[in-house]
Amino acid sequence: MREVRQALGDAFKCRQTVVVAIFNAECWPVITPIELVGNGRRWLLRCPSCGVGCMVLRASGLCSVGCNACVRHRRRKERERTLRSWVHFDGALEDRLVRAAFRNCPAWLRARNLMALSAQLLEGDRDRAAAVLQHSDAARSVADDALVR
Repeated sequence: MREVRQALGDAFKCRQTVVVAIFNAECWPVITPIELVGNGRRWLLRCPSCGVGCMVLRASGLCSVGCNACVRHRRRKERERTLRSWVHFDGALEDRLVRAAFRNCPAWLRARNLMALSAQLLEGDRDRAAAVLQHSDAARSVADDALVR
């Protein structure tokens, strides 16, 4: 909102709508008219999606704009926690391993933490590899039984 007020200067007080350009994640400009709502003291930008007045609008996707509730801007760690690799394939453990490597602590303590975390990660990989072998053996025996009949 502050940027809109600075760009318009004195003309801000007599405007009901403004045309804004917001750059999305792919660095393409999203150009859209935005309605101003409020009284003489406090002005807000009306979200085109939900109609609520807000101070900040974000680009969502290639050609739309919305408030934080509509766009749901999340940090990298919040986005990754919902991925299948995070939930089922030790993504959280990998994240802890990388963070431990750059943690500011004595070298011997960092090495001990890295060894423990990498051992846990390898143990999970071995368990998953054993499960894949069991599934492939079961599939092979089913296929052999089907060929015999």
